[in-house]
Amino acid sequence: MSDETNDDLPLDLDHTGRAIETGATFDAPADHVYRAWSDPELLAGWFVDRAEGGSSVGDVQTWHFERFGFSMPYEVVIAEPGRRFALRCEIPGKGVGLMEIVLEESGGRTRMRFVNSGFGEGAEWDAEYEGIDSGWNMATALLREFVGRHWGETRHDFLALRPCQAEADAIVPRMRTAEGLATWLTDSGELGPVGSEARLVLKDGGTWTGEVLCHTAMESTMRVQELNGAVEFKTFPMGPGQRAVALRGSLWGTDKASANAHEGPLGAALDRLVAAVG
Repeated sequence: MSDETNDDLPLDLDHTGRAIETGATFDAPADHVYRAWSDPELLAGWFVDRAEGGSSVGDVQTWHFERFGFSMPYEVVIAEPGRRFALRCEIPGKGVGLMEIVLEESGGRTRMRFVNSGFGEGAEWDAEYEGIDSGWNMATALLREFVGRHWGETRHDFLALRPCQAEADAIVPRMRTAEGLATWLTDSGELGPVGSEARLVLKDGGTWTGEVLCHTAMESTMRVQELNGAVEFKTFPMGPGQRAVALRGSLWGTDKASANAHEGPLGAALDRLVAAVG
């Protein structure tokens, strides 16, 4: 969960079950943040692979995560431009999920409160809840990049992914510390605290310089100036007893072929990571 929940911004919906809550402040007008959530074309600028549908109450939006072969329809239940947007979904076998975004603009900056509710209690829900909680915090970091630095630009992503049997506590240090990164990706550099500068000298001779944008229990994100985008260092469950490691890049102002070209070299790096953690 983010340490900036902005929980003084009131909710309209009756959220039930376990909830994920995060928040952020953006150097952007509330209209931009609202449209980044509500406009399917802009939503693809920072989050989904593709989206379609309307943004008025009663409309259905479908979010497509094409690399994972997954789509989810959402009904728009609140649509107050510049202030509030909410979606409802039916999760097969699990009940109703609600997402509510509340915005407040002051002095050219916008505060956001985000709540995603409807998760069950108990151990059988924990892995899904923790993974989605981490994912929303990572997505919020990308939203801040989009509305603050890349507004209206087309995003193309790359995804290098490998199965891995190690637990997250063995993987995460190798994605952040200088010693860990040196076993598979870098000759030098580390991901320090959020907001710190980062300079990774890659084993293939390239360099990534930028800023650490987000850390969660299982993922990290850094802005990479050389790529005009951000790279996520990820590990997540892929089913019972299965886990994956991944590097995902969101690149703005480039073309799909250029983005995809990163997948081969970074996939080879992930092979080294998998070997290093056994």
